Amino acid sequence: MIHWFQAKAKQAHAAIKVYRLAFADARTPRRGKFYIGLALVYLVSPLDVIPDWIPVIGWLDELVVVPLLLALARRAIPENVLADCRRKVEQSEEEGKKGHNAYFNNSRANP
Repeated sequence: MIHWFQAKAKQAHAAIKVYRLAFADARTPRRGKFYIGLALVYLVSPLDVIPDWIPVIGWLDELVVVPLLLALARRAIPENVLADCRRKVEQSEEEGKKGHNAYFNNSRANP
C-alpha cells in the first residue's frame, strides 16, 4: 500500500513539473495557461466551494476541482507541447539520478 502511495506521489510530482513547463512554453495557448493558473489559484485560495476547516469534506472539493481544471488544460494544450514537456521532465529526472549516484559513489570512495 505504501508503494502505491509513493508511486502516485512521484506521478503527481512529475505532472506538476510537466504543467509548469507547459505553462512557461510559448506554444501553449492562453486557454491552457488560464486553466493551469486557475487550478493553482484555487489550490492556494482561502475561498473554496466547501471550507477547508470542515474535516475531510473540506479537502474533497480540491480533489475534484483541481483535476477537472487540469484535464481541461490538457485538452487545450497541443499534444506535441505536452510530449516535449514530459520528455524534458524525464530527461531531468534521469540526469538527477545519475548525478545523485555519482555523488554517493564518490563520497564512498573518499571516506
